[in-house]
Amino acid sequence: MPIQIQNKQFTDIFANVTNYYVSNAGDPVSLEIEIHSNISISSLNNPLTLDISNYQIFSATLGWLDEGFRIGDTVTISIYDNTTAVPLNTYSATLNYVDNDYIEVNTLLGWYDVTLGQFATITVSNRDRDTLEISLNHVLNTLTGSEYSLIDGEVTRIKFDGINSLIVGGNIIGVTLNNKSGQFTIVGSLTRITNPGGNQRGYLCNLSFVNSGIYNQSWFASANCLKLFLRLSWSSLANEPFGQTIKIINDSANTGWFDEAFNSSVIDATLVQSVSNIDYSQTTTCQVVIDSASTNFGFGSCYLSQDATYYKNQTYSQSQLSMIIPTIPFNPGDTIASDSNPDGADYVINILSVSTVGTINTIDFEFVPSPTFTTFVDELEVGNRTFYIWFRFGNVNLLAFSGQMEKQPAIGGFIEPFTANYFDHSEQLTVGSSIQYGYESNTEDDLGFSMTFQLDEGVIYESLTAQIQAFNTVTGDSFTLFSTFFDFSQVPYNGVKHLLNFNQLIVPQLQTTSIKRNAILELWSAIDSAGKYGAHLYFPFINRWEYWLPQLNANVDFYPNFQTKNWVPYDNTGNWTIKLNVNLIKDGLSYIYEDDLTLKNYDSDPVIYQTIELIRDLDNSVVNVIIEGELMRVKVQNQLLNGEHWDIVDTWGQITIEPYESASRYYVSSVVDYDFNPNNPLSPMSGLLVPVTYPSGDIAQMECYLNPNIIDLTNGVKITCKIKGCASTEFALYKITTGGRLKDTTTPEQKIIC
Repeated sequence: MPIQIQNKQFTDIFANVTNYYVSNAGDPVSLEIEIHSNISISSLNNPLTLDISNYQIFSATLGWLDEGFRIGDTVTISIYDNTTAVPLNTYSATLNYVDNDYIEVNTLLGWYDVTLGQFATITVSNRDRDTLEISLNHVLNTLTGSEYSLIDGEVTRIKFDGINSLIVGGNIIGVTLNNKSGQFTIVGSLTRITNPGGNQRGYLCNLSFVNSGIYNQSWFASANCLKLFLRLSWSSLANEPFGQTIKIINDSANTGWFDEAFNSSVIDATLVQSVSNIDYSQTTTCQVVIDSASTNFGFGSCYLSQDATYYKNQTYSQSQLSMIIPTIPFNPGDTIASDSNPDGADYVINILSVSTVGTINTIDFEFVPSPTFTTFVDELEVGNRTFYIWFRFGNVNLLAFSGQMEKQPAIGGFIEPFTANYFDHSEQLTVGSSIQYGYESNTEDDLGFSMTFQLDEGVIYESLTAQIQAFNTVTGDSFTLFSTFFDFSQVPYNGVKHLLNFNQLIVPQLQTTSIKRNAILELWSAIDSAGKYGAHLYFPFINRWEYWLPQLNANVDFYPNFQTKNWVPYDNTGNWTIKLNVNLIKDGLSYIYEDDLTLKNYDSDPVIYQTIELIRDLDNSVVNVIIEGELMRVKVQNQLLNGEHWDIVDTWGQITIEPYESASRYYVSSVVDYDFNPNNPLSPMSGLLVPVTYPSGDIAQMECYLNPNIIDLTNGVKITCKIKGCASTEFALYKITTGGRLKDTTTPEQKIIC
């Protein structure tokens, strides 16, 4: 064969190599093809007939022009015996005439004899083919396919000129042709390698491209997927428009859309937390959580136009039109720039941090649009601002965001509440009856905010966001610490009102018996009035404490020591405070409700002296370490030092435990029922609650079981006791660990340790 594909090798972003095409939508892949080439026709399986009178040689089935022979070529005529690869005779001649049926040589010194078991090959010896044009396309795996794009029917082509003059080691960079919107950017090179033997030349063709399945999920429906179609068209002389030698590559593939493990693999990653919104006008800080044991991970993103006149039949590739970042491995600190579209619009992704605990991977990153990007998206119609963000873990591209980009609207007014109340851990309530401002709480408190308010009938609302923000009272800078988002388009609208009925889990750390796990947005008919209807928001949250977890969207004022989930610094760091913010979007404008919160430290009441004891249940002996394999008890005493007594009616408490500075926290409470979580090492002594008892008026005591067998003790554990209800209505929160030293925290105080 004159053109032979000797080997194909596909390499993914993790340097995995296969001899078949495997990828997911948005993944870049490198393909290396080893090609052996010559211009030759043999009489084996293609009888050659000689007219000795005029030195004309006829070909039975193969066309001389199609195979690359041209007038003026020098050819070598070799006569072989069927039993050996060594020529019996070799002659040289020049072609005086060529068409598809016959060639005419200027001389002929010998010919093969079929009766003697001989055959002949005629090979051009003075040159090789000079131009290669490759058409690359993604086609349905179940069909033969063609070079015409499923996206817009365009043929995506890359061309290599001057091949004949290549020396061994020489290289040609391919040039893409004309309309390129049929695929994402294709980059290619052709390298001359050592001749493989005989009269053949060897080449390595390298092509880099992106799986174009991003555009249509249906291409992967019903166990189907996309495969690669390559049409290699060789011109014998430079840029000849006729007589090309064609080679087709159209092998089956194993590819997948988002959230698929290719076409036929087992999913090894799941998305735990996605991105709720992308602001195309300013930096958006995002966090994604993925459960996967894989250590191979990557990031990708793109704009996906819904306007056919923008993305179809264009001279630009889909890479430019979509401003894509094809899936790319990343590390903390990486800055990843997108392609620029024809208007110069682009964006940058900053990878802020990657944190892994067990199989839980938390990635913080920033989306940073350029001013040109903002201008470009501003001019798009609403509904044509679709953006994708995905993370590759193992064999899955997890779609972390697939929705409409938004722009932070200007403030149009304020929400006037009918009620606005806060509820602490002991209050299993979702609706209040008054208005509270400036609520005071402590680090680690779990709280619920409730608000009732009115909406206008006959008005379309877009969304509502409830959030806790850090706010600088001098500069006006702010950043989000915790939030939940309600998309009004996800509920019916009857022409008068949105039929609000949201109930979404946002605080999974709390026991299932706690009412402070789910955010609620619902209709509230009790405050309906003429032209208006009532709504009720319930927004639970926890004052975070984890100084070992990153909060890298924090302002530089907190760098480097306080860019963490620990909210303690907001009570003592310059002009920074905590705000509750409710943001209702209507007609592109923002209507807000805000309230300044007071966040106090762990140990905000110095008049409480607390002791925590570890007791062996076997013999009631007090020990200073946790004993594996034995049931134990945790006993806490809280003594008032100011001569006052505990308020027995209002006092409540809880005991918590967590692997030291890591993993999940578990608790038992005097006011929230135990939920029998099999992973919780703490449990009440009896019943569902851990009661607060009073050995004396100034001492409040709590006690619970501790099962060391169901908690990781590798790095020690941290035990916390919280109690509220003394005369000052403050509380004490102290911690013990399995170490034996005083521990400095992110604030000046010290915590009591046994």
